[in-house]
Amino acid sequence: MNDTRYNGSRLTAHGSRLTAHGSRLTVKLYSPHCNFPQFLRHIALVIVLFLASSGTAWATTTSTITVSGTDYLLFTGFTATGGNGKNYAKLVDGNTNTDWSALKNYDDGTTNDFAGGTEDPAFVEFHADSPVIPKGYVLTCDSENAGFWKPVQWAFKAKLNEGDEWTAIHSSTTTLGAGKTFEIACTNDAGNQYQYFRFEVYEVGTTMKVDLDEVQIYAQFTYTPVSARAATCTEYGLSSGGYLRNDGKYFSDANGTTELTVGNGLIDKIPHTGVHHEADANHIEYWQCSVCSKYFTDEACTHEVTADEVLKTVFGTLTAGTNGASGYYTLESKTYTLTEDVNTAGYIYVPEGVTAAIDLAGHTIDRGLTSAITNGMVIRVEGSLTVTDSGTGGTIKGGMDSSTEHVSCVLVYSENSNPVFTLQGGTLIGNTSNQYNSAVLAPNNSNITISGGKITGDVYGIHSYGNVAVSGGEISGNTTGIWSQTNSVSVSGNPVIANNTNANVMLYYGDASVLTIAGELTAGANIGITEGGGSIPTDNAPVTITSGYGTYHSNISLGTYFSLDNNGQTLVMG
Repeated sequence: MNDTRYNGSRLTAHGSRLTAHGSRLTVKLYSPHCNFPQFLRHIALVIVLFLASSGTAWATTTSTITVSGTDYLLFTGFTATGGNGKNYAKLVDGNTNTDWSALKNYDDGTTNDFAGGTEDPAFVEFHADSPVIPKGYVLTCDSENAGFWKPVQWAFKAKLNEGDEWTAIHSSTTTLGAGKTFEIACTNDAGNQYQYFRFEVYEVGTTMKVDLDEVQIYAQFTYTPVSARAATCTEYGLSSGGYLRNDGKYFSDANGTTELTVGNGLIDKIPHTGVHHEADANHIEYWQCSVCSKYFTDEACTHEVTADEVLKTVFGTLTAGTNGASGYYTLESKTYTLTEDVNTAGYIYVPEGVTAAIDLAGHTIDRGLTSAITNGMVIRVEGSLTVTDSGTGGTIKGGMDSSTEHVSCVLVYSENSNPVFTLQGGTLIGNTSNQYNSAVLAPNNSNITISGGKITGDVYGIHSYGNVAVSGGEISGNTTGIWSQTNSVSVSGNPVIANNTNANVMLYYGDASVLTIAGELTAGANIGITEGGGSIPTDNAPVTITSGYGTYHSNISLGTYFSLDNNGQTLVMG
């Protein structure tokens, strides 16, 4: 029988009991046979560190490298298509200051990123823009120390076509020594071309982890015959033919001995034929070449832009990113009200010092991504942003980010200030494309306020290292509703944080992690709690996980507003 009296009573629900004794809410184990689920034990081992992304290069770039006295073409930055571990795309993002890591399963049965061996390796798959003749690769490790976080057994595989079988072009069972950068030759004496690649790690050292910064491929130069031709606005002309090397240079011979230059066998490109377009309601002023169809913002056709950059949206025009990174729309301190659905070609950026608001007015903001890219979030907040919905059905969706933060909808981060994100209406729809994905991510000194709207469809609805205050709205349909890694989550009003798969409010900050009751909870409030860090609750050692409940609810049973994510645990007001 359920007993809901306040003082000295208990409420048993679904195998758990909740008991109130003053102003503290503690949790202790009710059944000696109840353990934390495997998911939560895994969560307790993983702390996702935030690294600010400043426009990582994703377009493949080339340079020259000399290995053992021979010059090769070095390819840097590839398109990652799959992998496991944390931030697999970072292994080939063209930036040696970012890293990919994967944790091997523990001997005690704890499941992490990979089991090891050829059947379940840590891996990253990627492809080049076009086929190359690989002669080796440059592996940059995260640690200088011999063997530390470095692979012990691994292989580098390749194939020409996507549907082909993988061919191992290098494998090793030798632990890498001291140093960060290693030039490793491949077996490709036949000069085979490949476009798709797979880096596999089978075994790691005693650290149980592999952590690598970058893989670059050095390849044999190739020379393609080019007949004599006239110059165009996009290609050089040749007076008597020659050879195009795969780094874009022209030569008179197939051995790359004599380079052709403008005036010496090479004919310079001709100017673009720009057709002027006046600014209108949907476009900025621009020129488009009638020959090659490229877009420019100046009459001389020297400043090239994309088709997306000449379009106007409610958020203004797109600013192109650098080095292949995503473009963005910069908001000002005003309210942006949607009058139609908006498909964005970059992320919406709220700079430091800007206080902006977006009224969805029943419409949708859709980033429209189907694969993860750097800065693939829908919105990035460094200042202050409030999202409302004066209509019904307003939605923010379509983000898919490959950066360390893996945020799909809203990133709330600034190195120099305390950014603020407030959700008062509308629905944020995330995705589960990565095991660390978050609909809203709030690193460091950030502030999130949820008073309405809904957050759903992601691995973490909110993943916070900052302050989170929830007084309304709904966080449901995620794997975890709120994962707090600081002692700063508060609730009041009538929030619904329930019906998430593995945890609703995951408190992860050791024994100091508490849920603060910041005001009176009202009808409709429904909050599930999981204690995921520090001491495991027991009958004799309950863990305090809230403060302030008795201040506002001295005669109301805990079961009115709170439930336990883990059957067999007991909530106690101490």
